[in-house]
Amino acid sequence: MQESVENLNFGKKRRALSSACLFFHGIGLMGISVHYILFPSVSLEYIAEAWDISLMRESSSIYILARNLVMTSAVYLGIWGATCSLLATLASSRTKKFLACGNLLAGVLVSIFSVFHPEAFAAARCRDSVDQALDCLRTAFIWHGPLLLLDLIAIIFAEAGPKLIRISDRSSILLNAQPGDEHIHTTGGQYTIKKINSHASLIQQDVVSGTGEDTKGD
Repeated sequence: MQESVENLNFGKKRRALSSACLFFHGIGLMGISVHYILFPSVSLEYIAEAWDISLMRESSSIYILARNLVMTSAVYLGIWGATCSLLATLASSRTKKFLACGNLLAGVLVSIFSVFHPEAFAAARCRDSVDQALDCLRTAFIWHGPLLLLDLIAIIFAEAGPKLIRISDRSSILLNAQPGDEHIHTTGGQYTIKKINSHASLIQQDVVSGTGEDTKGD
């Protein structure tokens, strides 16, 4: 298929959107983390209110432990959020897609386990009936929904755009290549690979002297 070099930046905006979604996913996690660390009691009350449960008195050992668990999980959450935001600006498209898939899987599993885990369900009412279980599931996905949406967009557009643009019989442009991708498209002949910019490489098939024939590349 013949395509022009003008398509070189095709998909760039969508890949930028994917990176932005992963970046703001990390920012969101860091924001939640900071709030949970600074205000563990208030955060615990928000969680209890969302699941329609009443907390025990603040002097009880269970309440103290729950508050500590909120703070402890928030520390890990914040560090992972910072990691996501950093990798959103530095990592390759494939790595960003992998991170977004991991975040999406984690959010879905937490939502499901909050309702259907045999011991660690969020509220006793989730076991009362099917309707209550579905209502609990809705609550879980409301909490995680915004981040799940960001993850989904990040996955869809992480590697947007064409990979290989054919210019002529012996020349192609490879876009957004990962390490080693050039060799996938250069089997069966001799090639010259030239870096055009940070996201494109020119692949030219060399003429084999003495044979009178061009090698077949792609």
